[in-house]
Amino acid sequence: MTQVHRDGRVRPGRIVIRSAFARLARQLDMTVYSDRRVPERHLRPPATRLVHSRGCALQLYLTLLFEAQCRTFPGGSPGLNKRALKPMSATADEASWVDLVAASTATDRIISGVRAINDRERRVRQIRQALATLAADDVQLLAFADPGAPRHYQGFRLLHEGGRRAIGDQVSYAVPRETEPELFGLDVRLFTNGWIHVLADTELAFLCMVADLQARNAGDDLVPVPGAVRVGNYCLGTDGYQAHHVLDRLGLIRVRRPRGRRADGTFRGYDPELSGVVGVPHRFGLLSDGFAQPALRTALRALGGLPDGSSGEATRKPGTNSPAASRAGRSR
Repeated sequence: MTQVHRDGRVRPGRIVIRSAFARLARQLDMTVYSDRRVPERHLRPPATRLVHSRGCALQLYLTLLFEAQCRTFPGGSPGLNKRALKPMSATADEASWVDLVAASTATDRIISGVRAINDRERRVRQIRQALATLAADDVQLLAFADPGAPRHYQGFRLLHEGGRRAIGDQVSYAVPRETEPELFGLDVRLFTNGWIHVLADTELAFLCMVADLQARNAGDDLVPVPGAVRVGNYCLGTDGYQAHHVLDRLGLIRVRRPRGRRADGTFRGYDPELSGVVGVPHRFGLLSDGFAQPALRTALRALGGLPDGSSGEATRKPGTNSPAASRAGRSR
């Protein structure tokens, strides 16, 4: 990642993303949806549509945007992919997509014919699977130049961050200009310091949501995330919301909790007999200094325990199965 950024024509300080990637322009009907019934996958924006999809599709797409913006000036189109999927003898000194995406190899041993498939080939398979997911009819974040060709995974181009359009043809991707409306940015050190490899899908989606809300707030102030906005616009349910515990512990976000509100969201002294009581939401903001730290070392050091839902006490031990901890242990 550092090499791609250092050798790029542009060297951006942040990766700029159109809001349509993370947010629905029109809020869904909140009489229908809630934390107990999150919107169906096909109704969600691309960022949360890719959460928990098979493989590493969300991680890969964000990496594709990073790579494109390192070599393409704002307003320009990156064109067809020219980077190899895996290291090749002719391009041994260049990073391939296998080098840039820390897809998991923690799977059962695969036997193809009479030989076992090594870790690199497993990662290539995951990247191909992720590319297929991104090109699927219900996603359409990239397109293959020749889908019927034997090596069609190599020849792909990016499409607009909003993904599939309800009406009309696909729109090719162009690097956003800073003057465009409806943009948010992610610190480039999310990539160059390895955070993209360590964070789970829900944590990446939560970062995109907070970054977008801060951009809409025209500043770096902490922003509230009301449930109606979180579910109705960003389609993040309870699992997505709980990602803030890990991000807070990793030092990537700042959390301001209302007075009297516990870590699990309940209030001290709350009387269920009182009607019309509306809880004040937490406020969140990204911490740029957090992304300056090396991801793997920081995650392994910080995730010695996670806050318990009822007390906020650290209860888990190092090596447990929190999403970020397990991803950190697998990243290269």
